[in-house]
Amino acid sequence: MASLARPLTPGRGAKCVMCNADSSPDLLVSCLGCGVTVHIDEYYTHWEKGEEIPAEWYCKLCEVNNARPDYAPKCVLCLKTTFKYPYLPVQENEKLLHIGKTLGSHWAHAHCVNFNKEPWQDTDSTAVVNLDLEGEVEKDEAYWYISKDRVNLECMLCKKKGWKHGKYRSICCQCSEETCTYAFHVTCGLLNQRKKFHTIVDFEKTSFQMFCPDHSSKFKKKKAAKRKKKKLDASTSVVMQRVLMGLAKLLLPQRLPLSLLENQN
Repeated sequence: MASLARPLTPGRGAKCVMCNADSSPDLLVSCLGCGVTVHIDEYYTHWEKGEEIPAEWYCKLCEVNNARPDYAPKCVLCLKTTFKYPYLPVQENEKLLHIGKTLGSHWAHAHCVNFNKEPWQDTDSTAVVNLDLEGEVEKDEAYWYISKDRVNLECMLCKKKGWKHGKYRSICCQCSEETCTYAFHVTCGLLNQRKKFHTIVDFEKTSFQMFCPDHSSKFKKKKAAKRKKKKLDASTSVVMQRVLMGLAKLLLPQRLPLSLLENQN
């Protein structure tokens, strides 16, 4: 096992990978194993305010051996193997047994648990991933189960569906724009360098939205318009200051030169 031995306290400018912000620095920690930086109350969604943060903190994956594993496990929701996003252990589920375990468990990225509607994080900080591929679950409980229709969705980026040899292997989330049918693996979108997938995260409301590139562009336009307005307001402010200074010079009484005053006397 390899350890990066990074400091618990993040360096200046470090951002939480869960919300992409550096606010609430007292809750911002870095794993001593893999170095991933998170707000501890966003990684552990059942974290109690005021609860003491361990002196040496490891994410769930590195906690197994108090060190970063030699390789990242495959996420049971997106197929990706990356240390960039923190993992959660998945609760035992016989319908996932065909997917090989790593470090004694199946694993899922916390981001995949958040942005996909069916999985959730339990009070013991494990991910609950339920499958209902035969449509056997009653409608009032079906919301929390991954259905056959969801597994049939094809990722617009990697072009993979959720099946492999007729068995489950992953799911895609869909664009949060209600009328949009684009689907993609969460980490395929987050890791994509060529196309922007806009996200809106609100942990207080447990709301996680992710938009395809087509619908992400509207947020880019709004941001550009906001920057333009801010720049225009700043320029207008400078112009107004110069105008007011000019008016002040015209309206205030002018002092006569000292030589002229001496001649008058």
